[in-house]
Amino acid sequence: MPPPMARHGSLVYRIISLLADFLRQRKLGAVFSGSGFLLSDEPAVVRAPDVAFVRADRAAHMRPDEYFQGAPDLAIEVVSPSEVASELMRKVRQYLRAGSDTVWVVYPRTEEVHVFEASGAVRVLTGQQLLEAPEILPGFSAPVSALLE
Repeated sequence: MPPPMARHGSLVYRIISLLADFLRQRKLGAVFSGSGFLLSDEPAVVRAPDVAFVRADRAAHMRPDEYFQGAPDLAIEVVSPSEVASELMRKVRQYLRAGSDTVWVVYPRTEEVHVFEASGAVRVLTGQQLLEAPEILPGFSAPVSALLE
């Protein structure tokens, strides 16, 4: 795939900033961007979400020179204009099957965030609706507009 455009990078930075500010005081885990996660050995499936959160207990076992074994607790994908819907949904399914609790898919053009949960719940959030992940980020909430402004 071609490299992402400026808007993509700006949104990724904004998401990382929101999460990092929240996590800095709470020490709940670590945030990553573009890091590889080995979702499956056979066949080998490695994904690098735009933003990933890993709980502190799991992050403590990461090896800096290897792919993380397993899925992030929260995977966040920012949709680029060149992405194909079927490939994006394939990524979401792979994250969830490999153990992600939640996947956020951010659609900059329509200003929506689609939230996929391991329970099978799916929500579409816009505007002032709050992004939350209480199981993995207790106390975190941010309006969708904070990501997309």
